[in-house]
Amino acid sequence: MTSTLTKGFVWFCSKDEDQQKLLKISSSFAKKNHPEIPQCVFTQSKSFTPEVDNLIYLKEWPSQNNLRMSMFHLLESCPFDYNHILSNKTMIINNIEHLINDNKDQVNIRINHPRKTQGNKDFPRTSWFVDNTYLKLSKSSCKDLAKFYNKRNIGSESLLTDWVINKGKDKFTLLVDSWFPTSFNTMPEMIKKYDEFTSDKTIFDLPKKFFETIPFGEVCDIEDLDDFLRYMKEIDHGI
Repeated sequence: MTSTLTKGFVWFCSKDEDQQKLLKISSSFAKKNHPEIPQCVFTQSKSFTPEVDNLIYLKEWPSQNNLRMSMFHLLESCPFDYNHILSNKTMIINNIEHLINDNKDQVNIRINHPRKTQGNKDFPRTSWFVDNTYLKLSKSSCKDLAKFYNKRNIGSESLLTDWVINKGKDKFTLLVDSWFPTSFNTMPEMIKKYDEFTSDKTIFDLPKKFFETIPFGEVCDIEDLDDFLRYMKEIDHGI
């Protein structure tokens, strides 16, 4: 008898009302594009009741000093065999069936542009880094990343990148050109890479092609949300 491996979307959400609003929109986009995939939300707020399959309430966030790092404490509690972990700002705006059917772990890769430090030395030490907008992790990888975090015992911005390097990049599907932010015009690597599309600029100075083809869009600021939703409806990609 063979067992069916479970797959699901996972979010972590605090009491912050803006984060809760973004999560509900993110959940709606996920349901629109993949209604067959169950959803799970970890939250501390019992007044927050998103329409998901699995709502897990916490008495408090595990990491009180750094709420962003609480995710790493909760990874071992992710309920699915394959967990598609989304930031609350991340919207699945196009079908990601090819990612759902890929059984490898997945991480979103961004180009790392050098910036000057106080010593006038170039930073960073790697030419790329892992962005936390989207991760796909098997249950065993969730446990492995949680252990890696606990050994480090610090809230390092490079934690995900270091974990991927330590585990081996060949163990992952590295997602490039799969994501765009509404703050596109403030990110040097995005402007340089997609300068060819400048004649096709639309909302947020973003090319229309992004909205029609790229799997994930990130609403960087809550002030961007209404314009983002309005434009998605204009191009028949709305919720």
